[in-house]
Amino acid sequence: MPYWNWDSPSGMYTPSMYLNNRQYPALFNERRNQRKMNRPADLGYFGEDNNLTPSQTADKNCVIMYNEMIRNANLLEHFMGEPLRRGDPINPGAGTHEAGSHTAIHIWGGDPRQPSGEDLGNFYSAGRDPLFYAHHANVDRMWTIWRNRRGNLPRDFSDPDYLNTQFLLYDENRQLVRVRVGDCVDNLRLEYNFQSRGVTIPWTSCPPRARVTGTRAGRTVEAPKLEAVEFPLKLDKVVKVLVPRPKKSRSKEEKDKEEEVLLISGIEVDTQKFVKFDVFVDEEEDDYVNLAKSEYTGTFAQVPHKHETPLQIKTSRYLELVDLGVDDDDEILVTLVRRAGDITVGSIKIVYNPSN
Repeated sequence: MPYWNWDSPSGMYTPSMYLNNRQYPALFNERRNQRKMNRPADLGYFGEDNNLTPSQTADKNCVIMYNEMIRNANLLEHFMGEPLRRGDPINPGAGTHEAGSHTAIHIWGGDPRQPSGEDLGNFYSAGRDPLFYAHHANVDRMWTIWRNRRGNLPRDFSDPDYLNTQFLLYDENRQLVRVRVGDCVDNLRLEYNFQSRGVTIPWTSCPPRARVTGTRAGRTVEAPKLEAVEFPLKLDKVVKVLVPRPKKSRSKEEKDKEEEVLLISGIEVDTQKFVKFDVFVDEEEDDYVNLAKSEYTGTFAQVPHKHETPLQIKTSRYLELVDLGVDDDDEILVTLVRRAGDITVGSIKIVYNPSN
């Protein structure tokens, strides 16, 4: 299946066939951010330009991909998203990849001249841009790469509620067909695959750089303790809070049984708006531009979905606390940096989720 490998430095630029209106008019779309089309894709994009060089952008993109595909994706529900059943509130929590680089490419390619970022930058209109299909083919490829890296670990939910979920879709002959999720989880069963020969995947081996100092959270930074913070908390400025760790100095056996996870819940947003905030742990230098470091833990972002009426939702975000060197710390310094939109957070805490 053809795909745009924006996850690799060699593929960060928009494929030229989508930019040539004369040679490939069917693939060209005027409603894009034309200023971005000849620049490397920014997988941390939030609507504002930065002064990073292509090399710096590549380094940042590499760490972002490592975070969402490896560092924060050890558990099924962290990569694939939280289960949603009939009667549940909508949007319980997106997976790491969906809320990360997937959303960034949508916003990066949307046309800022349009009222709602059309085409690529809005859920309802994204499919009108041919570039959408190259983008989402790579999203599907990321799922395949993630599944293949699991080894003996579970690759899919075994819950019948998930596997037996069905959708009604129109096929290429305009016939209404019923599609079962359990029949679609393996791309090889669907008789398609992605080229791997000659394609590099550098993010599999670029963990973020470790901290220079070994100072513990709170020694050099003034921040309130969690119990002193009043929730719900509006992210109208950079928010810092010291979050207690219920368990510390865990053994390897304990770590193998449970993942230590930062849970940010009650994230209230308007689904019609692009919203994004980044999360840092033990960031003591107030450097929120450089994401190519271990203190940058992850992000929350959503592609806006234009509706006739506003729709507020409450959702959550899980971030795994690994590669931080905080095993013996009583607490961690959590910093939330709003990048776009109006966001309210209901709670912040550390939980321990059973390993898959």
